[in-house]
Amino acid sequence: MNLAIPANSDNWSDAVKEMVKYFTAQNLQPRLEYFDELHPDLKIALEAEGFQQDMRAPVMVLEAETFQSNKTKPKGTYLRLFEKDKHQIETALRRQSLAYGGTGDDSALIWLPNVLKGLEQNTVMFAVLETDGFASGASIQIGGGIGELAGVWTHPEQQKRGYAYELCHHLIEDYFKEGYDLLWLSAAEGAQRLYEKLGFSPLGTQLNYSLEASKA
Repeated sequence: MNLAIPANSDNWSDAVKEMVKYFTAQNLQPRLEYFDELHPDLKIALEAEGFQQDMRAPVMVLEAETFQSNKTKPKGTYLRLFEKDKHQIETALRRQSLAYGGTGDDSALIWLPNVLKGLEQNTVMFAVLETDGFASGASIQIGGGIGELAGVWTHPEQQKRGYAYELCHHLIEDYFKEGYDLLWLSAAEGAQRLYEKLGFSPLGTQLNYSLEASKA
């Protein structure tokens, strides 16, 4: 659940306290993601209220006019998945869980309703690369006419073979063909080189902060 709280950036402390108050009233754990360069003083107020930094990652962008075609030899079969492909999406989410260090059990399907709804409303693009099973996958989440490349994964037994690059390139190509002109992402640790190869360039820094439930 997202809650928009009117804030005066001249007094982040009051704004953070108000945010905690609203989330606590909903029995929800407060969590905030933002660009450090836009609000450099916000982290001071967050940490003063007990928030902990969960992630610091470079924000990268790619424009349609600078996107380059992929001239490497195909290594797998690209599959764009849609709402009707529920079973294949479930398989992809389980394999994504394994790539992220999970077990691939039913907890991996927590995002399934959101994915299906997004595909139905054309706010999500979802694709996989098939070799021996689904080797790699990713999604693009679209809002306000701009997409975010997210959830990029490669199965643990099939990493370092160029599958993620090939998959992402196909998906990004589809995205730009649908008339969008800008794509962004926050790069996970160790993944920046992949995104630079795809043509992304650094723009800023994303910070993620959360407050432990016991402190909310």
